[in-house]
Amino acid sequence: MWDKNRLFEVLSSLGVSFSDCIKDRYGKDGFFKPIPANPEESTNFAVRGGLIFFKSEGCETIAIPDVRVDGQKVREMLIKQGHSVLVHLSGEKTATYM
Repeated sequence: MWDKNRLFEVLSSLGVSFSDCIKDRYGKDGFFKPIPANPEESTNFAVRGGLIFFKSEGCETIAIPDVRVDGQKVREMLIKQGHSVLVHLSGEKTATYM
């Protein structure tokens, strides 16, 4: 489940409430904007609690809109934090972790 994700815990420990950063902000991202308005038309996505999840092969992954928090892109924060948590092991391992 998304709220048990280790990356969320790490970001929260840094004072960033990750889900609050993106909750109900998909309207600011051109790709995700139509999904919350018509979730039944988006078979690859689920909308719950103001968040969008991508569905694939029986798994759900939280969708990250292209938004900023305190001037920094949320996507960049996630990539940097994931890379730090993995102690610079490799791009492939970072992508798998994310």
